[in-house]
Amino acid sequence: MKNFTSKLLLGFILFTTTITNAHNTYLQVKGSGKINDKVEIQIFKAEYGKEAPEKGTKIDNLKAIKIYLIDASGSKTEITMTQTETHWQGFFVPKTTGNYQIIGINDQNEVKDMSKKHLGLVRSILYLKTNYTVKTSKAIENTIFPLDITAQKQNTNYLLTAFKDKKQQANLAITVINPDGWVQTLESNEIGQANFTPNKKGLYLVNLEWIDNTKGNFKDKAFDNTINKTVLSLIIE
Repeated sequence: MKNFTSKLLLGFILFTTTITNAHNTYLQVKGSGKINDKVEIQIFKAEYGKEAPEKGTKIDNLKAIKIYLIDASGSKTEITMTQTETHWQGFFVPKTTGNYQIIGINDQNEVKDMSKKHLGLVRSILYLKTNYTVKTSKAIENTIFPLDITAQKQNTNYLLTAFKDKKQQANLAITVINPDGWVQTLESNEIGQANFTPNKKGLYLVNLEWIDNTKGNFKDKAFDNTINKTVLSLIIE
């Protein structure tokens, strides 16, 4: 994987009380937390916290996302996903206690013209991740993607750590969206970390984005930049 070059120039930490306008694609997992009980993996697309998930033909393109399960032993298997009216779904059955990581990758998006945003022709790559625990309260996250983020609970706070090529990365914008759609934007410090305090229970989306300005070709189309985005689905209980 080529090195990334950031075009995110943040010199401050901003908390905003506006609601995000961006649509997010994200994972959600439903299960009892018990051995041998079926677990459902869901992929949604929505302006999170503000509107109902998109449905019907508007989510056809989520088919390009490949979903994988990394089980408690570290074994990786692909999960077959099928489309419903409001989301895509797949299932697995945990056979042991421990932490399970569910990850998604979409590196098949067509090159788009984003000249109006001064990015030229752009390729985009999306990474999704979340955790599911069975008879344990500890979610152990490993860095998997070239652009990755982990979350570790510390009393009432969560420590977020941003990674680039498996190394902790400073000066990155980390966007946290709570269940109501409120947005908090943080900047990773000199060792790639930032803290946030959730204000309610529920699913939080933690977004990390880098832009690689290396030119290339994809599906016989030239591109100027690659937008790499990672979305961590974090359950606050």
